[in-house]
Amino acid sequence: MVFAIAETPAWLLLAIPTLTALLGFVVGQLVPEFLKRRAAGRERYDAAIAAVSRAHAARFGVGLGIPREWLKSPDAATHAATESELSKAAMERFLVASGEARSALAALYPWSPDLHVYWDGTFLREDDFDKLIGILYKRRRSPLKRYGDSPKAVESKP
Repeated sequence: MVFAIAETPAWLLLAIPTLTALLGFVVGQLVPEFLKRRAAGRERYDAAIAAVSRAHAARFGVGLGIPREWLKSPDAATHAATESELSKAAMERFLVASGEARSALAALYPWSPDLHVYWDGTFLREDDFDKLIGILYKRRRSPLKRYGDSPKAVESKP
């Protein structure tokens, strides 16, 4: 072993630790940055999943057809008025939750421009909830990957 080191050129003996230190420095800077960006991407997808789930839950909130004994209404007119108020409140909650879900989906635009069909309306459609949540869970695994159409391709579509 002593012969192998003695016969190795001096520049190579200095280059190996220098390159190793340089590689360690580069990896030490890039890996945490990559992990931080990945965690931020997952948080964006998690926020969208939570917002869409809240909108889905709000869609099937309190509505018409509440049994009279649940509300303890003294008469039919009071029951109808209370039911109407609850239905209006439920609709308001759904519209607010749907707006928040659309906003969370819009925040994913740079990574998932194809999701614009979901957030580009007044509210999320009932048929879209399950499909959309499935898409978001799948894309959460690789949050830095670009999915669907590129932003320029979406803008140029008629």
